[in-house]
Amino acid sequence: MKRLTCIIVLTVVGITLLTMGCTQKPEKVKIGYFPVSGDLAFFVGVEKGFFKEEGLDVEPVKFAESKEAMDAMLTGRVDVCAPMGFTTIFAVEQNQTGLLKIFLPGGEAEGHIVSHLIVKKDSNIRSIEDLKGKKIGTYAGTAHRMWLELLLKRLNLDPEKDVTIVQVASNLLVPSLMAGQFDALYATEPYTTTALIKGMARSLIDNPRSKYIINPFPSGSFVFTTKFWEEKPKIAMKIYQAMKKSIDFMRANELEAKMILPKYTPIDEEIAKASDVHAIYEINDTTIGAIQELANMLFEYKLLEKKIEVKGMLLTDEDFK
Repeated sequence: MKRLTCIIVLTVVGITLLTMGCTQKPEKVKIGYFPVSGDLAFFVGVEKGFFKEEGLDVEPVKFAESKEAMDAMLTGRVDVCAPMGFTTIFAVEQNQTGLLKIFLPGGEAEGHIVSHLIVKKDSNIRSIEDLKGKKIGTYAGTAHRMWLELLLKRLNLDPEKDVTIVQVASNLLVPSLMAGQFDALYATEPYTTTALIKGMARSLIDNPRSKYIINPFPSGSFVFTTKFWEEKPKIAMKIYQAMKKSIDFMRANELEAKMILPKYTPIDEEIAKASDVHAIYEINDTTIGAIQELANMLFEYKLLEKKIEVKGMLLTDEDFK
């Protein structure tokens, strides 16, 4: 009887230890990110241990360009990408419908100022009408020109006749404005915030994209492949739960969250403190409609060859239950 009791106890102890070992072993996952403020929720998740709480061992993988990050995800070198621009996501989706799933989209909205139309502090430009006959700078790239052209049209300015658009590399945006190569600048964080905080410029319009183009203006989303979603749903669920914790933390502790930016981006503490955080949208008809409108505009401007149906790509809270 004693021998039987001993065997039972040892068996129970063994099973318990084995179970503990299995539950404590974290799942490894590689998440691609960009050194920009739009990926702050991901940085918070890493720094505050929310991924670890969900049993994930996350390896952050930095990328400089969206195409490079997307290629890495499609070839399995990373599992997930932190917020990536919709132009890149849609460009892939048009070539292979159903390949990607998006979740936790975000961008700019009321209370989240992440883009500006600025002028030099001593500029005589005081109103939209004053932009006639002037040069306006923005990023290089077809999509950036499209957004600026759309903005100008919504402001009753003809982008072909009333102004001259000048496109330059990101690192030249503010220096070019200050050097007088253009009279106004349309750009996003951290470039415009840097110019404003340093006292070099003043804002003509805050959040022009969400005020005059799409409200809210969706700029990007977390993304993984449908294959990952179908083959590793438990890991996908854990990633989602960790990010929800990060978002809750950001909303309750915005300043503390922003102070993480200098560790992952070129943004210094002064600019990080002054920067606004990107909005993370609740999934509802307004959000879905805004993302669909974005896709439609990209198609109309021939930046996409095919129409994209957003609803089938988007994962909601219900999908992660």
